[in-house]
Amino acid sequence: MVGKVLFDVQHLYYIPQYLPVVHSLQESGVSCLLVLHNEPDFDDIKVAA
Repeated sequence: MVGKVLFDVQHLYYIPQYLPVVHSLQESGVSCLLVLHNEPDFDDIKVAA
């Protein structure tokens, strides 16, 4: 079964905690999307990545 998971990430700081789960799910064929909230001090970094 292939699915889709959305991760609601409140702050850029938390992304490393999600990445092992994202990678594991992607290896199983699950599509993953990280939804990032607006953070005026970090939005330029997010766009660059």
